[in-house]
Amino acid sequence: MARRATGRFRVIPLTVMVAFAIIVAAVFAVTHVGAAQAAPGQDSTTAIGVSANASEATLPADAASKFATDISTSNASLSQASARTGYEVKTIGPEQVGEQTAGIALEGDTVVVTRDEGWQQGSASAYTLACNDGYDATASGVLLTENSMTVAVPASRTDLLGRTVEIYYNGLTVTATVTDTGGFAPLGRDLDLAGGVWRALGASSTEEWGVRTVSYRFL
Repeated sequence: MARRATGRFRVIPLTVMVAFAIIVAAVFAVTHVGAAQAAPGQDSTTAIGVSANASEATLPADAASKFATDISTSNASLSQASARTGYEVKTIGPEQVGEQTAGIALEGDTVVVTRDEGWQQGSASAYTLACNDGYDATASGVLLTENSMTVAVPASRTDLLGRTVEIYYNGLTVTATVTDTGGFAPLGRDLDLAGGVWRALGASSTEEWGVRTVSYRFL
């Protein structure tokens, strides 16, 4: 009888300890977990899936730094940040060069990333065999012809020899190769077009072409 009474007496403290542990766990959950939840009317970063800086969740890696610089979300509420969950990438075509610049802006709740894809604007002159200093010789060694789809760049840009260049003018885009250099930079010119190029862009002679503003990019 003594052993049975002793065993029953030992069960009671164990039950009390388990109940006490449950109460402590409940109190901890209310005081700590509850405090970590967002206040009423405010989005939770966990719920919306973004960090404090919304750009990390909504922009591609190459645009996030620009967005963080141009548009600060540090003072914006989480509700405002969660609305900026989409982005759109727009490219500046050759016809828009000089009118629109690359950057990041907000259009409504959409983050718009504008990229220029390397297009730039400059002046282009035209030349032929007759007015070429080396006649059919070029800086690259590729012989010049009356219909060469080639261009010359300023003498300081020998690094561009062999590169492909796209030239846009008046709705037409022509692809050419950089094969020559010239001393026309002091005249404010960026390209000198060989016969095949200025003809492809609609001119009938170097005189007719003169010097025109074109959009171009090196590939």
